[in-house]
Amino acid sequence: MLPTTHSETHVLIFICTPQKAYPRFYDAILSTKYFDDESELAYYGYRYYSPEMGRWTRRDPVAEKGQVATSKKRANSLQVLNPFLYCDNAVIDRIDSLGLITIPLPSAGTCGPDITTRLDATLPNIRSTYDGWNICQKGLACTHIFNIWGPSGGAKAAWDILPFTGMGALVPSLGANDADTLPGGTGLTPGTGDCKHSLMYKGKCYKAGLLNFIMWGTINKKCSNTFGWSFVLLPGTPNPWSLTSTLTTASLYKALLASPPVTSVWVHAQVAGCVTAGYTTGPVTSAPAGSLANCSAGSGAVGGSGSLKWVWELNKPRAGQIAGW
Repeated sequence: MLPTTHSETHVLIFICTPQKAYPRFYDAILSTKYFDDESELAYYGYRYYSPEMGRWTRRDPVAEKGQVATSKKRANSLQVLNPFLYCDNAVIDRIDSLGLITIPLPSAGTCGPDITTRLDATLPNIRSTYDGWNICQKGLACTHIFNIWGPSGGAKAAWDILPFTGMGALVPSLGANDADTLPGGTGLTPGTGDCKHSLMYKGKCYKAGLLNFIMWGTINKKCSNTFGWSFVLLPGTPNPWSLTSTLTTASLYKALLASPPVTSVWVHAQVAGCVTAGYTTGPVTSAPAGSLANCSAGSGAVGGSGSLKWVWELNKPRAGQIAGW
């Protein structure tokens, strides 16, 4: 057995016998799932996985739908319908975080152009605009982002970096602010293949509609700085603008309010990375977590200068905004 240090380091080791060598983990395997050393099984939430056998220990809880839904194009239908397979036996480009359903990762493609300069000018513009509002305007803006039934579309339409929503997050046929509207010269496209509707930011690739959530982190940080102190006086009442609450509401939005609702783990990971990066009072210093690792770097940069167009109802309304970047 290869040596390891304390189990809290979660080091991957290999158990070697005359017959076989297979990976063993302590406390948690690399997918963050708890590994029971005695039973040699990893717990994923809905069922157990055996690293030695390379398969689940029982059938898919959602039956064949768990694999057919995302694997219907595979040639070997018997393999697709095998309810014990882990990620369709295609662990390089698929994930199953709960032992429930296999989800394909975005495959190869080229990312869109770089947006770093324009986005880095946008976030300070949002903060300085907020700082110029009086306390009543700030209160209105900070509560409206949670008001689902409020005016002007309510919380669902309360904020946006407009070009990002126009490009779309996942649906390639939105069309509104698509390839032909990218400023900065001819030949710029918002990505190809599964990397369509994406932009480069600080050297990494992100779906534009998900990079939009960097603003969600920014505005919640401003609201928390202004009003978060009041929740200290209310024991047991969580600050709705804390980072934890901000991450939770972003995930719930994608899962419940987005059309269609999004359950893909990589989407929620990219949203969480962008929210966390934006939840700061200063410049974003590094690329957000959750980038599209399979997308090759795009060429060129989005043209123009200064802040991108953005809205934050009801003080900076969507109505009257001119389309574009």
